[in-house]
Amino acid sequence: LDSGRQTVGGLLGRVKAQMQQEEERRKQHDTEQLVAQTLVEVVRVQLFSRGPSGVIDLQRKFIEMDVDGSKSLSREEFKNAMISNQLQFSEEQLNILFKYFDKVQSGLIDYSELLHGLRGQPSPRLLVAVHQAFDRMDREGRNVIS
Repeated sequence: LDSGRQTVGGLLGRVKAQMQQEEERRKQHDTEQLVAQTLVEVVRVQLFSRGPSGVIDLQRKFIEMDVDGSKSLSREEFKNAMISNQLQFSEEQLNILFKYFDKVQSGLIDYSELLHGLRGQPSPRLLVAVHQAFDRMDREGRNVIS
């Protein structure tokens, strides 16, 4: 009977330890995501402070740095593009940004997805204006502009 209690007690102790480790991993992940999202906002501010050409210039750098033409960037290509575009981040911050955009952990970032993530969502006001303009140009109501 005592050995059964010890076995159950040991099992409960291991389960509790695993649950604590999982909670720590979750907290660490949440913290990393928050830091990455903050860094993305810093990139946006830096790009948008340059006017309309900010994101376009970065896109050109990504294309330039994509030496193999894969439409994706390795960690090194990403860092070189950011530095070449005079976006000021530490090595650690660039690693955090890369990891944030490398959703499938392949070691590559699709730069169209990256640029979409950096642009952010259009404002509701802009979306309404775009839809209104489209509706005016779609004279026949076919959802096609010709």
